[in-house]
Amino acid sequence: MTVDAADRVERHDGSSQGWIERTFGSRAFFNLWISQVGSSLGDWIGIMATISIAGRVAGEVGTALTIMARVLPGLLLAPVGGVLADRWDRKRTMVVIDFSRALVFLPLLYFDNLFGLILIPLLMEILAMLWAPAKEASVPHLVPRERLEMANSLSLAAMFGVIPVAALIFAILASISDWLAQFSLFADVTGESLAIVFDSLTYVASAMVISRLAIPRGRERHRESDAKGIPWGDAWRDIKEGIRFVAQQPAIRGVMLGMSIGLLGGASIVSLGERITSDVLGAGPSGYGLLNFGVGLGAAFGVASVRVVSRFVPQNMLFAGGVAISGIAIILASLTSSLAVAVVWIGALGFFAAPAYVTGLTILHARATDDIRGRTFAALNTVVRLSVFGSLVLFPALAGGLDVLSRRVLGADRTFNIGSMSMFFPGSRLALLTGGIIAALGGLLAARAARTESPEERRRIDTVEPQTWNR
Repeated sequence: MTVDAADRVERHDGSSQGWIERTFGSRAFFNLWISQVGSSLGDWIGIMATISIAGRVAGEVGTALTIMARVLPGLLLAPVGGVLADRWDRKRTMVVIDFSRALVFLPLLYFDNLFGLILIPLLMEILAMLWAPAKEASVPHLVPRERLEMANSLSLAAMFGVIPVAALIFAILASISDWLAQFSLFADVTGESLAIVFDSLTYVASAMVISRLAIPRGRERHRESDAKGIPWGDAWRDIKEGIRFVAQQPAIRGVMLGMSIGLLGGASIVSLGERITSDVLGAGPSGYGLLNFGVGLGAAFGVASVRVVSRFVPQNMLFAGGVAISGIAIILASLTSSLAVAVVWIGALGFFAAPAYVTGLTILHARATDDIRGRTFAALNTVVRLSVFGSLVLFPALAGGLDVLSRRVLGADRTFNIGSMSMFFPGSRLALLTGGIIAALGGLLAARAARTESPEERRRIDTVEPQTWNR
């Protein structure tokens, strides 16, 4: 569906738009966002159910293997997912994959063993690697260019903002299963089994919503793939083309550098948070909960402010600055021994990191051409997963090594004294300090890459126009 210029001008006038168009940019993106909220809600509930079953069946080892099964496919198969997203009809891809995820997840009702708890999350993650690039590549067709930051903010909220709601629903489903257990007919029903069914239904609902969207089929390349099948011999060529495109575009290269290095250091707060609250801040689980609350609250305010700030700060600098200041916030949090002050600095981390992530997505949407956008976002998914997974592995080990070093340099009490002042330096604090330095370095490298972009390159953005303005 196309619109003429007069209609587009009229719809840019807020008085002629409804609240959905004013908030979401178009009804089409609103419907896509609703489907994403539903499937994200189901995703988190499904993850909670899987981890719960894994812990009951195989303890900590089962839980770790289940989590790895959801991480590894993204590291290995994301580039292939990007190639297929650029070749297949994106709408059909998302619909088929959502129905497939519903069917693949249901058998977990009957797999009460470690094999099923590894296989099913593995298959689910492979399907997700195909769905995500197709979705991201479709967004610029659904919203005006000036609304991309808003759209990415809403997408971020759909991914992570539903976690508390998912936890509440999971608890409610567990309570319902306890009530149903009073009846012999439902004696075998558990909270996990209800969660699995709920998760599958969210995928079906998502597929039905997306099936009604008027997402363009794409360019000639998609039609050739539909007619002749996937030319697998060209897949490696497509991957190399995507890598070359990312490497040659300074703005996109800056986003990849900032995301990879920034997340590698920034995710240290995830892997070290509990140890910091106990070793340094003298707080237990409640203190760790406050840190999580701080980062969540900061991220919410950050996302809400990104559209205002982006009017005054160039996108590249907003991204790079957000990453760098996030690293500085982690450094300052690592150097305090007060829980209240740490919550403030961790809140600042969320406030600057969330807009950086949103702005990074917006830069990729605007700078990647439509025929390569799927591969660009697949590369981003690979970078994000590698960095987060690497951080979860690296920093706990680094904390142990630095703890030994601290004892050797500072003595058994691991305390550094300057006059009347002293500071306790366990390995966890030193590791978190290192993570903050790495994250800040990621922001600086992103800014350096962005500065190499010429004015001509800055103006050369993809010219795709929204095709479903009124749907």
